[in-house]
Amino acid sequence: MFPGGGLGAGTLSQLNPAVQKSLMRDMGQNRYLYQFSFAPAYSRYKDENDWFNAGFAFRVYPVKNWEFSVGSYFLSYQSPDFGVDDINAGAKWTFYDQHSFTLAVSGYLNFTSGSAAFREPGIQPTLAFTATKTTGAFDFGATVGTTYAADSQREPCCFDFETRLEINYRQNEKISFGIFTYGYIPDQREDGALRLSTGASYTRAFSERHSASVTLEKGLFGRGLDWSVTFSYDFTFGTTGK
Repeated sequence: MFPGGGLGAGTLSQLNPAVQKSLMRDMGQNRYLYQFSFAPAYSRYKDENDWFNAGFAFRVYPVKNWEFSVGSYFLSYQSPDFGVDDINAGAKWTFYDQHSFTLAVSGYLNFTSGSAAFREPGIQPTLAFTATKTTGAFDFGATVGTTYAADSQREPCCFDFETRLEINYRQNEKISFGIFTYGYIPDQREDGALRLSTGASYTRAFSERHSASVTLEKGLFGRGLDWSVTFSYDFTFGTTGK
């Protein structure tokens, strides 16, 4: 699945306008930009125990249109297990940015670094393509991706497929809203049933460096996620380049 449960990479154009303005100014001053995100979440499932996690992501923007990130669901609890989730790391490149339209490609590796209860059976690469169109105060986005997964015996398995459609509305430089839908077809050999969910988010920027958001998501099919709530805090800062 897309890494980090919403903690994966995002282009500068998708950030809160107040933060984006500051970041672009800093880039013009030859500064390296960083963003740290902390995102605790609670998820209720229809066919397994509820899951709580306290995830994080750390992103680096060395130049415009490039992002490098590392993230994890990190501390996780799913009765009766408590532990640490896997780490994922990757990069995103926005290779087209003209006329309020962007195209980006991202690649990530999920490393089997977590506790036994939350560890994936093998290293899993993810490749995704994202298109974003900005029209006035609205951003329209679409992401399609695939992950090459291993099965429970650590044997190479098959590709899963996933897609995400979203619309974000910027009320002003401090407040924005979003709606999205997410579809996921897991490992065909174990369970190829489609998972589909939809959700909404609210983001509030307190300054150019600090912002917080809440995201609600609801599963639509009979298996997988029932509903989840995620709270996120983002802190953005910069350092002078050499």
